[in-house]
Amino acid sequence: MLRVAAVLVVSSLVAATAACTPAASPRVECQGRSSLSSIDPRSGVASWQTALGQASEVPMQVEDGTVVVTAPCGAAVVDLVDGDVRYDDATPGELVGVTDQRLFTLDEPEGDNHPITSFRLDTAEPAGSYSINTRFQDATVADGSLVTLYGDELRASDQTGTGPSWDLQVPADRDPHLVRSGHLILVTNGDGSIFAVDLADGSLVWRTIPPVTATSYGLRVTSVPGTVLTAASTSDEKTRTVVYATEAATGRLRWTRPAWIVLGADRDLTVLRTAGAVEGVDTVSGALRWRRPATRIDLPDAHPEAVPVVALTRDTVVLPQPGSPALGLDRSTGRVRWRGPETWTVVAAGDVVVTAVSDRVTALEARTGAVRWSRPVERHLQELTVAPDGKVLLLDTDIVPHLGA
Repeated sequence: MLRVAAVLVVSSLVAATAACTPAASPRVECQGRSSLSSIDPRSGVASWQTALGQASEVPMQVEDGTVVVTAPCGAAVVDLVDGDVRYDDATPGELVGVTDQRLFTLDEPEGDNHPITSFRLDTAEPAGSYSINTRFQDATVADGSLVTLYGDELRASDQTGTGPSWDLQVPADRDPHLVRSGHLILVTNGDGSIFAVDLADGSLVWRTIPPVTATSYGLRVTSVPGTVLTAASTSDEKTRTVVYATEAATGRLRWTRPAWIVLGADRDLTVLRTAGAVEGVDTVSGALRWRRPATRIDLPDAHPEAVPVVALTRDTVVLPQPGSPALGLDRSTGRVRWRGPETWTVVAAGDVVVTAVSDRVTALEARTGAVRWSRPVERHLQELTVAPDGKVLLLDTDIVPHLGA
C-alpha cells in the first residue's frame, strides 16, 4: 500500500490572530468567564483557585499534569499542582489536546488538507504545523505524542523528545474515532470494528467486532482497568442496542447484555441503562447483581448525553435523577440507602461524593448521605472531575450563550 508522506513544518510565523472556531449549529457566543478550583473532598478547603477568561460547558480533561478547559472559541491550561495558568486565550481551531509544552488545534481546511497547529504554552506562539495530503479522520494527544488518523494511516509523532513515534496502517471506515484506553489507543469504526494499538510502539494488539450482526453501528467506549466496555447501537432498519465487554489485554469477548449505555464502571461493577431500568452487573462476568426500574426511554430517539452518569464508591452507587432526589444505592444489592439533593453532576473521591446544583457544591458521605460540607458557587454552571491526586476539580463557569441553529 502506498505510504503517504507527512509534513511537520516548524513555523516561525507571527502569532495567529485570535479568532473563533467557525460557527457550528447551534452557534454560540465566544464570551464568558470561569474559575477553576482544586478542593480537598473531605474538608472542602480549596488548595488553589484561579480565574479564567473562558466559559465552558464540557467536562475538563487532566493531561500531562495540567487541567485543560475547552471553550467554544478558546482553551485554558492550568497546572494541576499550584493552579498556575499556562494558557488562557482564543484558539484558531478545535482543540485536539496538550502535552507538557504545547497545545494542538485542528484548523480550517486548506484545500483537501486539515492541518493541525501546535502552540507553545509559555508564549502562545505557533510552534509547528502538521498535515498529511489525505483525508483527515481524527486526532488526539497521548503520552506526549500527537496521534493522528489521516486516511488509513495511524501515526504517533513525538512532540517532547520523550514520547513514542511510529506509524501503522489501520483500516478506517465510516467516521472512525480515536479513544484512549490505558496503554492502548482504540480506533473505532462505523462498521463496528475496533482496533487496539499499543501506544508505546504502534503494534496492533487486537481487533474486535460487535457480537450482533448489522451493516452499520454507533459505538461508545468506556475503559476500566482490565476491561473495555462498548455500547453499540445498530443503524439498520430495526435499531438494536447492546453493551459488550472485552478483555483489555487480548480483546477476548467476555459478555454481552441488551442495554443502551454504560452509566459508570470500575474493575468490579458496571452500571448499565436499559430502556426501562438501571442494572448493576459484574464487570468481569456480566452476571446481573441487581436491577432497579427507571423511567422508560424511547431508545431510537434518545441521546446518551442527556442521561447523567453515576458515581461509584467502595460501598455505594450514587444515581442522579434530574427532577428527583439523587439516590445512594447499596453497591451489592441496589437497594436505596439514602436520598440526597437533586443533582445532575456527581463524582466520587474515595468515600466522599461531591454533587453540584445551580448555586452550590455539596459533599456527602457515600455510605450514609450525610452532608460533609457545602459551599456556594459564583456562577450557575459547574463541571466536576477528580484529579489523580484525589482532589476534586470544580469549574465554576458562566453559561455559554447559544444563538440558535
